[in-house]
Amino acid sequence: MKKVVKILFVLSGILFSSCRNLIYDLEKSIGTNTKIVNSVKMISVIEEETVFPKDCKIETADLIGTNSSISKGTKILPYKINYIETTYALWYEIYSWAIKNGYSFENSGYEGTEKRDKPTAFKYKPVTGITHADCIVWCNAFSQMKGLEFVYYFDESFTEPIKSFSESQDLTEIKINSNSNGFRLPTVVEWEFAAYGAFKEEKEFKYSGSDNLSEVCVTGSIEIGGTKKSNCLGLYDMIGNVSEICLFKNALGGHYANDDGDNNFRLPTKNLYPIRGHFPTMFGFRIAQSVMEKTE
Repeated sequence: MKKVVKILFVLSGILFSSCRNLIYDLEKSIGTNTKIVNSVKMISVIEEETVFPKDCKIETADLIGTNSSISKGTKILPYKINYIETTYALWYEIYSWAIKNGYSFENSGYEGTEKRDKPTAFKYKPVTGITHADCIVWCNAFSQMKGLEFVYYFDESFTEPIKSFSESQDLTEIKINSNSNGFRLPTVVEWEFAAYGAFKEEKEFKYSGSDNLSEVCVTGSIEIGGTKKSNCLGLYDMIGNVSEICLFKNALGGHYANDDGDNNFRLPTKNLYPIRGHFPTMFGFRIAQSVMEKTE
């Protein structure tokens, strides 16, 4: 009997040790001490009206075969842009509030590449699996939640804010209040200008912030924002990680599944939005905000 008790005691010790090691391994993998990331830090790109200083051709995806161009001298008004791509943590917080307050979405979003019911330890990865339409609705919800003005409306009198929108709806239905202080998608011009570091870098780099791709670009898999070097404005992941949806169905900066041979990371970057439907977890977005003139 004593032998049996001894054996059981030893076995229980082994089991306890194994469970403890399993918990430790899980903690290592998902991170009980997960890095806390500030999901919103709006960076001022310009504080007064300026112009885009060069001709800049943005190529669309190869399957479309057309190009869009930014002309030298294109006017840019003061604006801010978020320092990282929109995290799933932030997306989920605003999305959950919006659903309870009269908004509707076509997609609930992914945490990185994973479909979740709620955020996990990986919540600071960029949200993906969303569309241009989802972003428009979410930005309006974020603005309302923070007590700011709506940016996107259905009418030119700005009385009917967009709280639901379909990817199949015509983009001409979106009316923009350019005098709003709310959150919005950056335009292509604003995104490229920010990616170039507002042309304040020591030189015009091939990539946003460096000529060395590995310094500034996340490839291989989606990572938490801000793990690589920023550009001179303090903007992270302007290339790589996820391709960033901009206003009117553009998506710039390449994504984690690209490599340098794809030539999607070099500035100016290609518009990859036309392939979003085939690869939804390669696309996210970054918020922008107009800077309003102070009134006396």
